[in-house]
Amino acid sequence: MTRPALIVRLHNWIGDVVVGLPALQLLAAQGIPLQLVGKGWAGSLLAGHGWTVHRLPAGLRPRVALWRGLRPQAADRAPQGIDALLLATSFSAALECRLAGVRAIGYATDHRRGLLARPLPPPTEGHALLGYWQLACRHLGINAAPPADIGLAVAPAATAQADALLAGRGVRGDYALLCPFATGTMKGQSKSWPGFPALARSLMAQGLPVLLCPGPGEEPAARRDFPQALVLPDVPLGTYAALLQRARLVVANDTGPGHIAAAVGAPLLSVLGPTDAAQWAPWGRQVQRVQSLQAPGGWPALAEVARRAQALLDRPTSPVGVDGLA
Repeated sequence: MTRPALIVRLHNWIGDVVVGLPALQLLAAQGIPLQLVGKGWAGSLLAGHGWTVHRLPAGLRPRVALWRGLRPQAADRAPQGIDALLLATSFSAALECRLAGVRAIGYATDHRRGLLARPLPPPTEGHALLGYWQLACRHLGINAAPPADIGLAVAPAATAQADALLAGRGVRGDYALLCPFATGTMKGQSKSWPGFPALARSLMAQGLPVLLCPGPGEEPAARRDFPQALVLPDVPLGTYAALLQRARLVVANDTGPGHIAAAVGAPLLSVLGPTDAAQWAPWGRQVQRVQSLQAPGGWPALAEVARRAQALLDRPTSPVGVDGLA
């Protein structure tokens, strides 16, 4: 007999979806079929896991219609009768469920307590991953420790696309992939480290090709600030994950691709400025492959970032992905 599904509303931001992945894996490990609802890029990002990902349409009415269409696949999963779990913390996500007659569990954020079938108090501290993990644990009625690594699976098709993209641009060996862009601000300050162009020049002077994968609207700045780098715009997130996984070095801001790099086991140096590292540092085994660098009261100096990046480059290579980590 096929078990009824649990509908899971993913977060709207890439980094949140990545750090919410262990919660999805925990639910799936309990034998629960998942019907995921998220942004258009979520299907490409999560394709390696084989889950069904429904694209979230624009507009309230189409979203309510989507939820109503998914409702018959779900069934009671708790005494309160839960159809959906909301990793998204927005008011609109809870409103859509309520209007569609979908009974949801989620954190009582953004004045949505009355819209949830089972509202839970939001966490007040700790890493963002723990909040999503604990939400899944509360729904399952278990107490489990989170994994040391996220373990984002890259679909074979995405790996093949990355291989073809690199071959088409003449990249056949090691390369560094920089993620210099970051959306929004933190505490009124930019989350973009200003030293990326200088770091790119330093890496290329060593003979190491530098790649950038700018997102929508970022390509002009990428070509202006990194004229000698290989710029690959409009790369689907699944292919981007494969490119990150194959990189000899990834240096990133506090941004979604940085979290993807940690999740696929890439050698990552995350350069943090005003970000709360306790909440948003990339999740992974520190020192071995995932490292963060932050200076008190400001950005780390270029010399220190370059030194730490070189140390990662000098480490012996290990198998791609997190499975080979000690």
